[in-house]
Amino acid sequence: MKTLLRGRRYGGDSVEGILVDGDVITWVGQGRPPEKPDAEIAAGPGETIAPGFIDLQVNGYCGHDAAAGADAIAKVSEALPSTGVTAFLPTLISAPVEEGAAFVAEVGAAAEATGARVLGAHVEGPFLNPSFRGAHLRSHLAEPTSENVDVLLAARPRLVTLAPELPGALTAIERLSRAGIVVAAGHTGADFEQGRKAVAA
Repeated sequence: MKTLLRGRRYGGDSVEGILVDGDVITWVGQGRPPEKPDAEIAAGPGETIAPGFIDLQVNGYCGHDAAAGADAIAKVSEALPSTGVTAFLPTLISAPVEEGAAFVAEVGAAAEATGARVLGAHVEGPFLNPSFRGAHLRSHLAEPTSENVDVLLAARPRLVTLAPELPGALTAIERLSRAGIVVAAGHTGADFEQGRKAVAA
């Protein structure tokens, strides 16, 4: 379906048209678009046409905890667009790796939610530095051993946050990255050299 949005574009001064074909912007300009739209939506006074936000860490929203599973994630998905978020990663804080893997499956089960798009799971930990754990329970932290990483690799989260200075972390980063999983540094005490090695991995 081709939809024409008319109004002030974020970063622009004049009224413009933005033609969207499905999920792809195919034209931005003034006047008539090169193709006839199926529908037209005009922004009201004071409204701006802007891209939606992508939130990479949503532990919960509107009284719903993402860790509670697919139904809660769907409720979060329904509520987020009111904040401008149009896509997100439901996030689980440190838990035993088997629970992390189960969470990834729950996120997959919520992928067809009707609000903000569910882009995959963010598993924050359990491979975090205990000295920088913040709200993460020390008893839920673990080292990125080969066996622990195997569990996450099998689950296929979209993003894993870990502390790159932990024993085995560089190997874990390489393995996760090779599998197409994005790795972020967090809850870490890594120095510059450790950070440089993590980026290289």
